[in-house]
Amino acid sequence: ETVLYGKDKTLYFSSIPVSDNEKLFTVLEEMIDEVKDQGVKHTVKSIDGYLYSIKSSMIETYNNLYVAFFYTKNKAAKINRNSGISFYTVKELEKEFLDGFYHLTGNIDQNRNSIRDINKTNVPIIIQGEYGTGKTELANYIYINSDKKDHSFVEIDCDLLNAKSKDFLLNNHRSPLYLSNHMIHFKNMEANTDVFMKEFLSTINHLGVCKSNKVIFSYDRSRVLDPLIITTIKDKFQCIEIELRPIRENKEQIPAIANLYLSHQNAKFGKDILRFDKNAMSILMDYPWPNNYVQFERILSQLIITSKDHIIRETDVRNVLSLEKTESHLSSTSSTSISLKGTLADIEKEIITQVLKENNGNQSASAKQLGISRTTLWRIMQES
Repeated sequence: ETVLYGKDKTLYFSSIPVSDNEKLFTVLEEMIDEVKDQGVKHTVKSIDGYLYSIKSSMIETYNNLYVAFFYTKNKAAKINRNSGISFYTVKELEKEFLDGFYHLTGNIDQNRNSIRDINKTNVPIIIQGEYGTGKTELANYIYINSDKKDHSFVEIDCDLLNAKSKDFLLNNHRSPLYLSNHMIHFKNMEANTDVFMKEFLSTINHLGVCKSNKVIFSYDRSRVLDPLIITTIKDKFQCIEIELRPIRENKEQIPAIANLYLSHQNAKFGKDILRFDKNAMSILMDYPWPNNYVQFERILSQLIITSKDHIIRETDVRNVLSLEKTESHLSSTSSTSISLKGTLADIEKEIITQVLKENNGNQSASAKQLGISRTTLWRIMQES
């Protein structure tokens, strides 16, 4: 939208009615003197529950000086006090998907026909893939192309649930588990304790969540502590399974994805990079990419932003990748022997203790290396 003032604060033009936006015009009038002093300005204002992204500038024409405001208006996000529980609209997820990296990978094309057929039914879906393979993006895409898109998309991240949000989910009548005709994504199903997960799955079954809604479960098989939980989900709810392969199993994709991303980011960053040289591309294809597309996008962005030439060369790639730590979970815990005597809980604690030692007591680094949340690491170490 556009609003144009004279230097004496006379309103010359507005693409919206003044009577319906009095608070906005008050804010704009207060900004006029500042714009006259400083020139071009970009600010964000919160007014009556909406966020206004406002760009301003001075315009001189026919010996007259004007202050112009150009703005966009979006509904301000509500603070969700139930950690791990989020609601999205189809417009939000469409924009996020189209602006994101995952749609460049071609993995959606590989699953497009399956998704179309699956969306004709109300059968639950379970998506399996390592961290960074696009489980969340695929779930969002399924929703965008479903008959549930007129309702909110509910995302319940089991890795972010705290005691309050767990209690809300299981015991509050306003819990999203009581909704109907929505799409609900239960993500990171491997991330919580057996006790909670059993009660959680029992509640989902008892309330008929998978019958009254379209449900998606997702998990990372490499981080599952109790495989029985995943087997229970598959069998109890009769899920259709989709597996997302890691980049190391799709190396042939890398040149096409890298060059597509290069053309996109050239425009975004005002760069003029023509290509990756042959050796640079070979290194990208040989790298194991432990964090998959999330890591791949970050590395490509860094290469594009920091490039001083029209070609990304072997030395550029080697320098950036030298900063990365390739972590292979338990295999990176050196050659220290782990006793297999005792219970599974004892063995888990011994492994975590060893990894903590190697990371100098850094819990965040240790949790990342082991593929679990910091909360899960802390809980295991506290259990007697």
